[in-house]
Amino acid sequence: MTLDYLGFDRGSLDFCSFDTWQLEGAKTLEELSQDNITYVEFRSGLKDLGFGLEKYLQAVLKGIEQGRKASSLQIGLILSLRRNSSAFVAEETLRLAIKYREQGIVGLDLSGDSTLGEAENVFPVFLKAKELNFPITLHIGESPKEKAEQQMLELSLLQPDRIGHGVHLCDKAREWIEDKKIPVELCLTSAMQAGMIHD
Repeated sequence: MTLDYLGFDRGSLDFCSFDTWQLEGAKTLEELSQDNITYVEFRSGLKDLGFGLEKYLQAVLKGIEQGRKASSLQIGLILSLRRNSSAFVAEETLRLAIKYREQGIVGLDLSGDSTLGEAENVFPVFLKAKELNFPITLHIGESPKEKAEQQMLELSLLQPDRIGHGVHLCDKAREWIEDKKIPVELCLTSAMQAGMIHD
């Protein structure tokens, strides 16, 4: 099970305190354990709440560690980059993924609206991550407006280990994924909330 890390993007640093992040993470893990979940991955992009990206990551990892101690869950953290992330944020994400790998960083994720711009700023970071054996999740096929050429570029260049969503894949991308036997993560609730599908 992969979950977005609970966040409170309200603009208030008081509300977004590190204690709040840690508490919410630990509380979520306790609830998952009660539901007999045995393995969970959180997915989070790094945020600067006024104290820097690394402090945010430390708070997330501390919340995960608290949850791990209070349950029998196996827990991993996937660091997510949006397609429009700056080169600085991308490079810093990889640096911190390497630094904190032994504390539970289990992969990197490329997400964000694939119809808005290109992902050239982040491609080099993902290629380096692959060299370092970080698994890669590629969110793709989230919009019918995605271009087939962009889908095939991202698939062939990044060689992802998992696909997120994949609702609106072009035929060639679908064949490529099937041929390589790449698992696709599907969540109907998320797809409906994001407007990928309609009831």
